[in-house]
Amino acid sequence: MVVKCQREVNLNIFLNIAVNIFNNISAPLCYIFISVTVFTGKYDYLSPSELGSEITKIAFVSTYLMGCFTQLIDLSDTLTDMAGYIHRIGELIETL
Repeated sequence: MVVKCQREVNLNIFLNIAVNIFNNISAPLCYIFISVTVFTGKYDYLSPSELGSEITKIAFVSTYLMGCFTQLIDLSDTLTDMAGYIHRIGELIETL
């Protein structure tokens, strides 16, 4: 029983660390993606105002996608908590 609890705690810590790292790195990662597309010369044909507009569009879409992915990762954290509760309730019912 103690080994199961220790394993669950270790997995939960790993999941929380992964979720927090992704939540904190998602915004800079969006801007890195944008800078790669801009500095590789993909938008050299655009005027400065059109380039600003295109960067704004790309920033909005990438930030939105990262936000959705962050919500999905947060949902996985909640799902693992719920699975742990269900497992504990199942063990309680078995012992009763």
